[in-house]
Amino acid sequence: MKKSIFFILLITCNFIVRSQDSINIWTCFQEAETHHPLFGQKEINDKSAELTRSNITKSWFPSISIDGQATYQSDVVGFGAFTAPHDQYKIYLDLNQQLYDGGISKSRKEIEKSNLDINQQRVELEFHDIKTQVSSVYFSILSLKKNLELLALSHAELNDKLKTLQVGIKNGAVLPDNEYVLKAEILKIEQQQDQLNYRITAAVEILNKLTGIETTTNDVFVIPYHAEVGDSIADRPEEQLFEYQKMLLDNTIALNKSMVRPKFFVFTLAGYGKPGLNMLSDKFDTYYIAGIGMKWNLIDWGETRNKIKLNSLQKESIDLNKNNFNRNISIAMKNEMANVDYYSSAIKKDKEMVELRGKIK
Repeated sequence: MKKSIFFILLITCNFIVRSQDSINIWTCFQEAETHHPLFGQKEINDKSAELTRSNITKSWFPSISIDGQATYQSDVVGFGAFTAPHDQYKIYLDLNQQLYDGGISKSRKEIEKSNLDINQQRVELEFHDIKTQVSSVYFSILSLKKNLELLALSHAELNDKLKTLQVGIKNGAVLPDNEYVLKAEILKIEQQQDQLNYRITAAVEILNKLTGIETTTNDVFVIPYHAEVGDSIADRPEEQLFEYQKMLLDNTIALNKSMVRPKFFVFTLAGYGKPGLNMLSDKFDTYYIAGIGMKWNLIDWGETRNKIKLNSLQKESIDLNKNNFNRNISIAMKNEMANVDYYSSAIKKDKEMVELRGKIK
């Protein structure tokens, strides 16, 4: 796990007020999120979920259809001289209204809500990852700039020594070889400065790409202070994703149970045909049928029970993954706490070195 993670977990921080040419990490986080290609994905997820919920609600609306057919039968009923017609025609309106679906619609809505929560949380994970990248680049720039500042002081100090040395050589008090050694040290520092400038430029370009902010190497990157890292991982987006996944499985179990409950409905058929309801008539007539119906699948040969067992096993798997994730994060946080102490101490010593070198110069 990257060392930069702690900068995401830390940050109940206050920052120095931003001036016109200064950049702080919170601004970078905000801009990176709005600049992210998935920034509009949450809105799309909401609209998609709303359409799905609307369709589930409409499943309660009455189903209305018009059907018709014309047939010819090879054999018909006959009594004495009367024989039913061989050709039959009918057209009818079929209306079916659900009264009770066993809780299927309710469970489907809960499943859709869980799917929406999962999709939105996955977007949050993407935002979390981009913030981790921003954090890594941002603090890399801070570190490189501080190193460049120290090298600049060392370079100025060596140049002063070189001037003093050249006076000594001119007066014959110092051997010329010492000048060559000192110039070599100066060249080495200049080489290090060039390398740091290149790395700072590259890091700033990466930050601009991640955030969409047009920063330059001359901008002031504000150092966050009062950083704190908590021991709790409850706020991690992965943690909430595990919970949403378990809720989805709970709702799926509820749906499977509702599938085996009886369903009740009312129906009406209204039509016109030859014959009507009187099969012995050979004339066209109107007719209707109305009633209440029930459908109950008594035996599914254990299919529903196996589905519920499978969902339960999937929940156990999620718990195992969650425990493994928490274990890895706990270990990583201990390492990052040590890094926090290290960087805090390093920043403090860097400031002291800058002050001391300033005084020496």
